[in-house]
Amino acid sequence: MKRVRRAAVAGAVTVVVVALVGPSAPAGSPAASRGPVTDFDGDGYEDFVIPNEFGTVDGERFAGYVGVVYGSATAHKPRTQVISQNSPGVPDRAEQNDSFGVNPTTADLDGDGYTDLVVSAFGEFRGPDRTVLWGGPRGLSGGTAIDVGSGPGVTGDFDGDGHLDLATAGMVAYGPVTRRDGAARTAKFALDTGEHSSDDELDKWETFDLAAGDVNGDGITDLLATAWVDYDANLVGPPFLLYLRGTPDRLARPKTVENAKGKDLRGGQALATGDLDGDGIDDVLFGDVYDTDDGHVGVVPGSASGPDGGDATVVRARSGDRDFGSALAVGDVDGDGDLDAAIGSPWSPVNKRELQGRVAVLMGDGSGRLTGKGAQSIDRAACDLPAGGSDVHRFASDVRLADLNADGRAELLTSWIVDNRIRGYCVLPGTSGGPAGSNPYFIEAPKYR
Repeated sequence: MKRVRRAAVAGAVTVVVVALVGPSAPAGSPAASRGPVTDFDGDGYEDFVIPNEFGTVDGERFAGYVGVVYGSATAHKPRTQVISQNSPGVPDRAEQNDSFGVNPTTADLDGDGYTDLVVSAFGEFRGPDRTVLWGGPRGLSGGTAIDVGSGPGVTGDFDGDGHLDLATAGMVAYGPVTRRDGAARTAKFALDTGEHSSDDELDKWETFDLAAGDVNGDGITDLLATAWVDYDANLVGPPFLLYLRGTPDRLARPKTVENAKGKDLRGGQALATGDLDGDGIDDVLFGDVYDTDDGHVGVVPGSASGPDGGDATVVRARSGDRDFGSALAVGDVDGDGDLDAAIGSPWSPVNKRELQGRVAVLMGDGSGRLTGKGAQSIDRAACDLPAGGSDVHRFASDVRLADLNADGRAELLTSWIVDNRIRGYCVLPGTSGGPAGSNPYFIEAPKYR
């Protein structure tokens, strides 16, 4: 039996929550998992990166670089840094079309207490496609190249040995990852479940996104993927939500998450994880922008046997909020101990202007069900950003939740894109009432020189 709840969201947005009836989280369950903190300089404040993979470096067009923004007690006036392949200690050199800086992911890979940054350079043909930029007391410096495949990457302890690892869509670099030797070992794996491909050699699996979390509560990080089969390099199948259990040896073979009827649960294009119901097991969120004209977000609770697709919740936006779920982030914006979710809709119209974008913040209540109660809708007007007449001005293509000022409440960071380049992030500080109504500020993307 399905139940439908409708709830108003600030800004005249409406969400519809369709859920299969299931048990709620037990009373007195552990505090929500907030995931690893990104702190490159170890000062206790969260940091974040703004990649510019199309940036010009020393005359080399599209060589790419990374802007680093360091959190502080005065987060609205941050210290910033720019790193390229021409920075001291970084392998290789900046060349035209390298696109250095894509697919950023963070973790303390060498176990020294400072978060490290891993970025890709998808235009690099001469060597390893990924670079680890090392954290330290002054921030990021130097780097080590590792060969672990291209595409999206995530970090976690996938073999439970206490060292953080890096996974891509087909390989894991197991830690510790050191400056001198790189990964301790690497292992390949396939996303192919063996159930959906034909015998045609042209069939292949493609990956939209990856996420990491302990979705079965065994203390070892699991890998989640949303992927599809490209049949004969022509006919694209529906996206699947794949679950790869972490084990002491390696990632287990992928399984598709099934719904209550035993059918493959349709996945999406964006993924996030976090313990929404406080039971000590991470849950999975996915955004599917192609299922309908408006898109939706699925919430799949974790369980001892992995993601429980039979108890999934589907959250839909009001009609007209296009590509709802294109970007996802999980964090505690009001400091109540329950995880909240930020959901980006970068093509949503605002004030009758098309393709402007907005972000919805759905407040968690510890039940694991994201509802419209207390939800907030935010657009570019929050930071007084000018409107564009077309897709040259987009808001919320990327959303993040990070506690930049270490007050126990996550800030909402929302990207602003002009002419297909991120110009910076609108930042709304977390408050006991959520981000709406706080004192927002804008952080401009750092520029090379």
